[in-house]
Amino acid sequence: MCRERLQVVVIDLGVDENAQEIFETLNARMTPLHAVDLIKNLVFQRLMEEGADVDAAYQNQWRDFESAFWEAESGVGRVRYPRSAVFLNQWLIARAAEEVSAREVFQRFKRYCSGESGLSMKQLVDRLARASTVYRQFVEGGTQSGPLDRLKMFSYRTSVLESEALRPVILVLLDPELEPVPPAQLRLAVDTMESWLVRRVIVRATTKSYSPVVIELIRKLNGQPRATAGDVVRDFFASQTREISYWPDDAEIRTHLTTVPLYRKLSRRRLRMVLEAIEDDIRGWRGDQVALGAERVARGPHHIEHILPRAW
Repeated sequence: MCRERLQVVVIDLGVDENAQEIFETLNARMTPLHAVDLIKNLVFQRLMEEGADVDAAYQNQWRDFESAFWEAESGVGRVRYPRSAVFLNQWLIARAAEEVSAREVFQRFKRYCSGESGLSMKQLVDRLARASTVYRQFVEGGTQSGPLDRLKMFSYRTSVLESEALRPVILVLLDPELEPVPPAQLRLAVDTMESWLVRRVIVRATTKSYSPVVIELIRKLNGQPRATAGDVVRDFFASQTREISYWPDDAEIRTHLTTVPLYRKLSRRRLRMVLEAIEDDIRGWRGDQVALGAERVARGPHHIEHILPRAW
């Protein structure tokens, strides 16, 4: 029955007509595709114009974007997009150091690759593929069972917070095209960003728009040596005084923990994540220090029943 309503349109092209340009034009006038579909079309159009090996580029750099990991949906506000589109959005923010909305990704990518990057499309696709590997390792690292290093723990905790706001900063810090950030500085940056995010959740500070904060931070990082990246991140958040960006201090946190019914204010996942971190600290996991038992509290499985008093 469905076949009776199926319509097929065939477009015959001349030898001098560009199939990718026609695809983009038709799509602009009909049902919009995701940004990643339009970007793929543009990428291979430019690769063909450069005389690059298109088949090799697809197999070695682009094919992975069509895997289950990248096709899984990820939230941007209340709207969900393929993870590949979210990554491209965050990658553009990291590269351009400016706000890029989800609806602007294709046009912003087109402008970036048409002159701003200073790279051929082949070079750009190579860099995009390497950045996507870094991004995937970061995201998947937070879902692993067993021991997690500091970066993977940050991935896990931000996923519990359902916050991807700082991922463009992670792409800057882990940029494979730049000099590596020293491990101690990377840890300082991650510790600071995690503290800033979690503390703002605990005090129920506004999370409406972190984009201006992220853009400002990326610009600060771009203007300083990689060897001091952690110091730049710490000093940046320590200097924030605006409602959308200030870093709650110990006194404010202590007040909320002792006077606000967080058990009813925070979701179970978020509350459990905070309690897990407290338990890890009690066990001896502080900074680079490994606890004597060499094992963190298990993540996720425990139910929150009640908290025992310090004394009867």
